[in-house]
Amino acid sequence: GNGQADSLVQDTPVSIWVDKAGGDHNATQSNESKYPVHKANSRNEKPAVFFDNSNDGLATSLNLSSPFTVAVVFNSASSSGSRRALQGSSNWLIGPYQGRVRYYSAGSWISTGVPQVANRYYLAIASNSGSESTFWIDGVDYTTDPTRLGTPGTLHLGSSGYHTGSVLNGHVAEVFAFDAAISAENRANLSKYLAEKWDLAYAPTPYASGSATTLEQILFFSIVELDAG
Repeated sequence: GNGQADSLVQDTPVSIWVDKAGGDHNATQSNESKYPVHKANSRNEKPAVFFDNSNDGLATSLNLSSPFTVAVVFNSASSSGSRRALQGSSNWLIGPYQGRVRYYSAGSWISTGVPQVANRYYLAIASNSGSESTFWIDGVDYTTDPTRLGTPGTLHLGSSGYHTGSVLNGHVAEVFAFDAAISAENRANLSKYLAEKWDLAYAPTPYASGSATTLEQILFFSIVELDAG
């Protein structure tokens, strides 16, 4: 189940990360030289997937159009360079880009975010309602231009996607995607859950326990369902 230990050993190459939402939008890589690797005890005694500083990446089969919400827990060992935790088949990205945790879409920055600290884990949530975009980092709204409404196209992790030269050199711990711009209450619940699970910094926003609408995620990657190739 979610949050339970897996049986993979340290540095096992990862060819497929299974979609736990049941939609079969698995993240895969067919080129062995581009496999990320499994890292045990990466954060809060839980494993994560490490994407190197060369070319590691995974491609999902999920094509995202608005409305959508995407959440990702990640870090990078580098605090410089054009890096991406998530990107699209279009020029869409969430990641530690040029020393800041940022969100880019439709030709401009929706958020230039916060300075990125090397090796620190972040929770980033990007949302597009079809009329407005938002970007939240660790429970705080850092949206600077809500009018940019571009979509990812096909969702990728690490250096796979629109810009294969943008490597992560870091870990991705968990990814969620929804085919809705989730409500403030649901976003707070999701953020609190991930912050507690991964021991993340989180703004002291009240947590509305048990009162959020049940949401069906269209994509959910957690290390528990990771398969090795």
